[in-house]
Amino acid sequence: MTAKEIDKFKRDFDSVLERRRLLEALEMLSNVSASAGEWRINDRVASMRQSYTYLLKYFAEGLADPGRDALYMSLVSEATTVRDMLVRSLSMTETPTLYYNTVRSLSMRKDETFASLYAAYLKSLDAISPFKAIENGTEATRELRRRSELIETDIFNRLWTVYPLTADDAATISAMLDDDAISDEAKALFVSGITIGLLEFFDERRFDLLLDAYKYKSTSVSSRAMTGYVIAMVKYDKAVFSDSFDKHLAAVRELPGWYENLAITVKELVNTADTERIAARLRDEIMPQIKKMSENISERLDEMALDADGMSPEDNPDLSELLSDSRMRDTLKEFGEMQEQGSDVFLATFANLKQFPFFNDVANWFMPYRTGLTVVSDNDISSGATFAALIDRAPYICDGDKYSMILSVSMMPSAQREMMMKQFDMHSRQFSESLGVMASLPPAQRKVVTNNYILSIYRFYKLFRRKGEFYNPFADVVDVLDNPRLAEDFSNTDELESLAALYIRLQCYDKAIRYLSLVDETADPSASRSRQLGYAYERLGLYDRAALAYEQSDLLDGSNRWTLRRYIYVLRCLGQYGRALAVCERLEKLDPQSFELAMTQGTLYAMIKDYDKAVNSFLKAEFIDESSLKPARALAGLYFVMRQYEQSRRCYDRLFASEATAEDCLGRAHLAWAENDIAGAVEGYKRYCTLVSDGVNNLVRRLDKDSGRLAEAGVDISYKPLIIDAIINSLKS
Repeated sequence: MTAKEIDKFKRDFDSVLERRRLLEALEMLSNVSASAGEWRINDRVASMRQSYTYLLKYFAEGLADPGRDALYMSLVSEATTVRDMLVRSLSMTETPTLYYNTVRSLSMRKDETFASLYAAYLKSLDAISPFKAIENGTEATRELRRRSELIETDIFNRLWTVYPLTADDAATISAMLDDDAISDEAKALFVSGITIGLLEFFDERRFDLLLDAYKYKSTSVSSRAMTGYVIAMVKYDKAVFSDSFDKHLAAVRELPGWYENLAITVKELVNTADTERIAARLRDEIMPQIKKMSENISERLDEMALDADGMSPEDNPDLSELLSDSRMRDTLKEFGEMQEQGSDVFLATFANLKQFPFFNDVANWFMPYRTGLTVVSDNDISSGATFAALIDRAPYICDGDKYSMILSVSMMPSAQREMMMKQFDMHSRQFSESLGVMASLPPAQRKVVTNNYILSIYRFYKLFRRKGEFYNPFADVVDVLDNPRLAEDFSNTDELESLAALYIRLQCYDKAIRYLSLVDETADPSASRSRQLGYAYERLGLYDRAALAYEQSDLLDGSNRWTLRRYIYVLRCLGQYGRALAVCERLEKLDPQSFELAMTQGTLYAMIKDYDKAVNSFLKAEFIDESSLKPARALAGLYFVMRQYEQSRRCYDRLFASEATAEDCLGRAHLAWAENDIAGAVEGYKRYCTLVSDGVNNLVRRLDKDSGRLAEAGVDISYKPLIIDAIINSLKS
């Protein structure tokens, strides 16, 4: 079968099984396996059909069968497994993906099993033990270490590609994860192998292994297992599990910290949705600012050196001004806050450092950072283990990026490398202090470890050269409510509200509404929750629902200024200007000197044509902030509509004495036309055409749009064609 035919078979089979047409699904498996010559699979399907035939016979005869439901669900689950086995077998010959290339490669090693690799790995670990290393010497030990690392990779590849795991396979893997002779770093790598194998094909035994690994004492191993469990559950949201798995999951849920650790993992996964936006912002906004500031500081330092007057950098007012730049300070503060929230601020930096041959192997993208790994020890040039150890202690850099740093630094000129070493020496104490704080706070440490791992796997699915061949768990924003088993773990209203707040920050407003609405069904009314719900509706343009939510929030907390401002905005969007003004009056009592509120009130009064009150509001705004031109701009237009041309002209004179915009040119031209100053109108419209795109065509559209306003101000709009032609003629000449 071709790849397209295999995909069609999968879709058709899934459609049939989703409708629980099990008999038809089994017939499809039988027909395809027989036509493909897959006789072992065909025999298994025949056995399943026989079991189902008996079940149907007993059911049709009305016989009681207490095990009927369990048998039926086990047959549905087994049918899914057999489908995957068949698809995998059909794809084996022709499919050129890395997965099937690896499967074909491993199939050539006839005698290699999990058990044989386990034994070989233990033997290799013994060979590189401290006592044996002294006997063997440095070079021999390095080669033995490299051999041990190759066995780790072989185990990872087998965990990734063997399907389905047999009971013996699962027992051997469990033994490896329980073996104290194997390091936590190696176990963490193996857990990642189990995870990506599970993301290839559904395998309940792999799920069981992840649950067992979660119970492990190592935070690194446990957090990787939890992460694998969550992303696999998200993929297999419609999967059928056995009763034994459900009992296993129920037992693990009883362990202390399960719900807290699950919440940490889900939030970190959800947080990756912001990665691309942050990377773009760093690339386009923050880094250019930092680069510009760095260049300016360098120039000032050079000038100081030329002056040679003994003045220190701290005494130089120009340099002090640069160093205290509020925008840069705020930018760097925001950068630090994003780091603390777990945002991926280094993706753009390290994206171009994944071209080393080290990253050609899938396993290396999931490799925990180890200073003893040969890729580290062989490339940690000139500084012994110092640089490698310092990188190991950096809390906000994920494992994959640490390997990128080691490999890139090894290729630097020695002078540049030494300069980087000095910078790392300066910050090493801060790193140590950060780690000391985290070590005393287990949940915080768990969050950092989980975030580190998720950043590493995010890079694999976004940057690996053959990433398109893999299921991408980050293609959509994680939503636990889409999976029944994950949803069961998020019945706590605090966690649901916390996720909703995160979705709002990530601009996933539809998901935030879903979570907040779910909480509303069971929890007492909350001003904060209604406020968030209103904002989510507002951002989706559902202003009527937003108004209801803001009204509810206002009833519960009538003194919240933010709620009142948003409530005014959505009422204005709905055209309910009177209600909006009533809310403005309440907000004015709470914040009588608000410039923005005075401007809003003026606009609303103008909307209902209460021009005198509109003027008073804009004058109040002008009194509050004399430096702002916004009130003058609003008053210029308002006086024009009120036919108070002299007052309007004074406002425009103030605007043109400062920095006039295209809109100011248009408004002043309107005023000139109203005063029958046709020459002034033509000149103003010409200037407008030079300041906007699409020139005269843009002006024509604006004159059409403003016709009602012009007529209200007493302008004879019948002259519009002549004015437009006069402008075109003048521009041509």
